[in-house]
Amino acid sequence: MTISAEPAVNWEKLGDPSPGSLVDARRQLHHAAQIASSVGFTFVEPARDDSHTNLEWVDSLGALMSKPAAGDPSFHAALDVAGLRLLLVSGEDRREVLSSFDLDGQTVEAAYAWLESVIERFSGSKLSKGIVRSPNPIPAHPVAQGQPFSFASPESFAELRRWFANSDRLCRKIEAETPKASPVRCWPHHFDMATLIEFQPAQGRDSGRSIGVGMTPGDEDYCEPYLYVTPWPYPHDPPLPPLAGEGQWHSEGWLGAVLTGPNLVAAGGADEQSLRAAGFLASALKECLELVGVSFPERADT
Repeated sequence: MTISAEPAVNWEKLGDPSPGSLVDARRQLHHAAQIASSVGFTFVEPARDDSHTNLEWVDSLGALMSKPAAGDPSFHAALDVAGLRLLLVSGEDRREVLSSFDLDGQTVEAAYAWLESVIERFSGSKLSKGIVRSPNPIPAHPVAQGQPFSFASPESFAELRRWFANSDRLCRKIEAETPKASPVRCWPHHFDMATLIEFQPAQGRDSGRSIGVGMTPGDEDYCEPYLYVTPWPYPHDPPLPPLAGEGQWHSEGWLGAVLTGPNLVAAGGADEQSLRAAGFLASALKECLELVGVSFPERADT
């Protein structure tokens, strides 16, 4: 199977504001995403891989949306990234917003209180145990200590929406073209958008063979957003050949191919950025396949 370097369609130009200026907005969104994912913790049957807590990008809403709550009526919680708003969305029509809550000037506690109250109104019943919150630690931000959310830089939130939307398009293209690729989802713990290509299912902590492909809007390794391709298991002291599209290898703490936000933005306009991203992913996938010692199986319809 040939790894396609064709760009994703409908790419939105990135770089205004710059990738390095998005840190505070990204951290606020990371904390807000935990509120949306609490619907998975509270109302969805637990899965061994925690997939019941993950979020799906819904482009028509510009939002990261939870799994549907079990029961009738069903609903989702969602995070409107550009608007810094929480949404309650119908489980039957994923575009119907039942209620919304502007986080600007509000605290985390107020947001959870709103979510609980609006769910009770929608479902017509009291939540006996309240909303279950994620136990996973995430990067610190003052909102976790009671400081209100701030929408003082709306352009930063709008830019992060473009990063999530573009990355979802890239990853969905890989999902559609690649056997064994998982549905594209945002994982609220790390706040990355990704698909996992699983060649051998993991039977334990360090078993299995897979390649992860995705985007994180920034973390402890890189303050700005970046695309990544990671092989598993990490090979010991492997040869790391050059990558296309200004990609580079990351090898401290984890091994993977990375295209940083500044290097992606530097490509130029929307078309050039899209071509650079697609070329990087094709190159990185090819090299990571070599590192894990596998090849893509042919699709049945080829």
